[in-house]
Amino acid sequence: MIKIDSELVYKQLHGEYRIKTKHILPLVIRARNLLNLLPGATIALIPRENNKCADRLAQKASKIKKIPKPAKIKFTQEKIS
Repeated sequence: MIKIDSELVYKQLHGEYRIKTKHILPLVIRARNLLNLLPGATIALIPRENNKCADRLAQKASKIKKIPKPAKIKFTQEKIS
């Protein structure tokens, strides 16, 4: 289960809200593609008032001027035995 506290992002990922900002669309598509690689993965919307620690971290992150490049993650469909 993937927990998220942004109602906007949650509803954009589920197709309930349209994506108005052009630069967000590739990110949503990428997130959906990654979710498709995780069979059975679900996204749960956690109200921010129930997730104060994550909200504080998000507030800090939003103030960072230079965002580092994200780590590259390679997904495979190999079964782990």
